[in-house]
Amino acid sequence: MNILYCLRIRTLNPVFDPIKVYRRTIYRASQQITSSKSQSKPIAPISKSFTIHRNFMKKVGLEPLYDNYKKRAIKDNISSNEFELIYNGIGETYARCLSGIVISALILLPTVFTGAYLYLLISEGSINLKTYFEILLLPHSAIEVFLLLTTMFSLKLASYSFISKYVVRIYKHNIKPQYACVYINPILPWKNITVMTDKAIKLPNGKISLVPWYKEYYELGGYKSIVLKERFRRPIDIDRMTNTEEKTKFD
Repeated sequence: MNILYCLRIRTLNPVFDPIKVYRRTIYRASQQITSSKSQSKPIAPISKSFTIHRNFMKKVGLEPLYDNYKKRAIKDNISSNEFELIYNGIGETYARCLSGIVISALILLPTVFTGAYLYLLISEGSINLKTYFEILLLPHSAIEVFLLLTTMFSLKLASYSFISKYVVRIYKHNIKPQYACVYINPILPWKNITVMTDKAIKLPNGKISLVPWYKEYYELGGYKSIVLKERFRRPIDIDRMTNTEEKTKFD
């Protein structure tokens, strides 16, 4: 029996040896590939906080390195080393354009009316209302002049009421409980007004519910202001400004 077993092993080894060598070669190659993969650094998944942070920067229009933070702080006369941007309003360009258009119309229309009046007075020596309104082209009567000027002044008052309350940006001091609130100058729309305050006080809702921001009135530095909660960088920032942080934690 031992002789037959030895003969069978010797006859089968020449057949199975190439197969074993092939299987060993494949196994070693797979081990090398696996080890090379394990040595390479895996790509870490993006954390939720980082995603929220990038979403805020995308919404505000900021670069990841905060380059625009410094530019806006310089524009607002705020020290970027001492203050941090926590609130960025929306529609700043539209508000400035609205104020500029209304102010330009208020300056241009009276200038045209006065210029036409002086032209007739100097050229003809007297004022003929019919000729005067023909020069103006539009309006064609004193009532239309009154209505046009009244409409422009009403628009200016409405825009002033909104722009003087609308907060463009809010900066928080890194150490002190101090906030710098930036507004658009309603008379000189290319300039800003900065108000310093230590807290925000929630005011009662507005009486006109058709206005989208009638629930967003706050008192900042003694001024009635429009502050939109969704424009804060973090929800806790508005809680700290209104001193409701502890209450929010327990709730």
